[in-house]
Amino acid sequence: EGFASTIVSWSRGETIPTEYTIKMQQAVEIGGIVHDEQGNPVEGATVVATNHLDRMARGVLDATISGELGVTDSDGRWKYARAPEQKINVFLKVTHPEYLDSGMRHPVTNEQLRGKEHVLVLKKGIELRGTITDSLGMPVEGAKVALGGNLGTKDHERITDEDGKYLFGNLLLGKVVMTVYSPDYAPELKIVGTKQGMEPVDIRLEDGKPMR
Repeated sequence: EGFASTIVSWSRGETIPTEYTIKMQQAVEIGGIVHDEQGNPVEGATVVATNHLDRMARGVLDATISGELGVTDSDGRWKYARAPEQKINVFLKVTHPEYLDSGMRHPVTNEQLRGKEHVLVLKKGIELRGTITDSLGMPVEGAKVALGGNLGTKDHERITDEDGKYLFGNLLLGKVVMTVYSPDYAPELKIVGTKQGMEPVDIRLEDGKPMR
């Protein structure tokens, strides 16, 4: 408690000493805020340090931060109490199941981390929804709806509800390959262009035929 996370490293081929004394550094608290595009606080967002910008010297102690730092509270604030006293800059990545995961890493300075007021913004993605029905127009429950960036890939999957409905949230702008399959029905494949405010994409499944 009260000490910063510390690591020491050696490159391949270097001799690792049999004994090494680690002098712990006093920790300081850092933090920040996560908002949506309208400036509202986002609760439950996970903040992760994905990279350390300062290069480590061989065999030299380096206080650093990496991995999950915290989850935002109802005010959109997160805190981490084991940051080192020394100046440090990091990349931060923020994720939330209801917001777009763009994979973007945000460079944040030591001053911003210490000030605890730096705001990271999460964006909503594109929603793709629709209904899966049979040849008579009746909803198909339990059908698997898969999306992929290319033919044969499956990046996301949903199962239709009792009304045959499915929903994908937080998609990127572009094109996806949609595949729908369910027992007793022939699979359907459709290339869908995603955009904000797009109309529902409904798919009708035809009865399957046995292969001979």
